[in-house]
Amino acid sequence: MDAVVWLVAVLLTAVFLVVLFLVCCPRCPENRVLVISGLFASFGKHSCRCVTEGRAFVFPLFQTCEQMPLGPVRDSVPLICNTSDDVRVKTEVGFVYGVSSEEELMYKAAEIAVMTNDDGHVDSVVHMALSGSLRQAVASMTSDELTGDISKVKQIIHAEVEKNLNIFGLSLSGLDIVKLEVGELGVDDKTADFRKLDLQRKRDLLADSIKNMEFRESRRAMRQLLELEDELNRL
Repeated sequence: MDAVVWLVAVLLTAVFLVVLFLVCCPRCPENRVLVISGLFASFGKHSCRCVTEGRAFVFPLFQTCEQMPLGPVRDSVPLICNTSDDVRVKTEVGFVYGVSSEEELMYKAAEIAVMTNDDGHVDSVVHMALSGSLRQAVASMTSDELTGDISKVKQIIHAEVEKNLNIFGLSLSGLDIVKLEVGELGVDDKTADFRKLDLQRKRDLLADSIKNMEFRESRRAMRQLLELEDELNRL
């Protein structure tokens, strides 16, 4: 009888340990990052810990573990804006981006994911960043440059977009110019542009200031930037 009791106790203990291992030591799935946050999750300069392969121990009750997809994410940005020589451009560019493999940028993306816990908000902010980067890239070129060497145009757009995506811990892996129509502005278009000048100035100043903000402080500014962008698109 004692032997049976001991055998049952050993089996129950083994099952408990196996369940505890599976719950407290999750495996990192392919193409994802385990983001562990909470008490003692990281003793370094980051507020969380990232695991890209194998298993990681998660202390029950005191730590949480979330899966962050690496990507790729595909997005398309239609845009109407002006070149540096005041020529109207109608374009649409497709982007492919994902979480950067660089450690510092990956941790930045992880901290944003943990702090927001809202993929929809992050996606909308990134889409806005892509739109603003594309606008800045087009505004830095003349109409002749824009209709010249397409590879150079892509390089300029790639550099501008990559710089802004890095703010969110993301990197650009590809882009494709779907549409590019270039034509001179008419009188009506120029009049409409003057109505937009003040909004564009506010948007650009706010976008520049966000780069130097902590993420917590920048969330409200991001929403204001989205509102300005929506108002511009309605004009």
